[in-house]
Amino acid sequence: MLLIFLALIPIKIIRIIDGDTFKGVIEPDTLTVRLIGVDCPESRKNTKAYNDAEKSMNDIETMVAMGEISKVKYGVGD
Repeated sequence: MLLIFLALIPIKIIRIIDGDTFKGVIEPDTLTVRLIGVDCPESRKNTKAYNDAEKSMNDIETMVAMGEISKVKYGVGD
């Protein structure tokens, strides 16, 4: 497991995956970064989204819509 302290190392964000995960470049490597302590709704229908919907008593469409809201777009590829 690779731990990187992003506050100390500049990283170029190239893709936002969802509200708590992104891809970035620290030359010469491309990394997938998952933010610890952040739990955003899923932006796609998957097992976690269905489980979260059941726990929160929301329908799956609402959960995915909330996931899309939590997904910030910076004009990079999706």
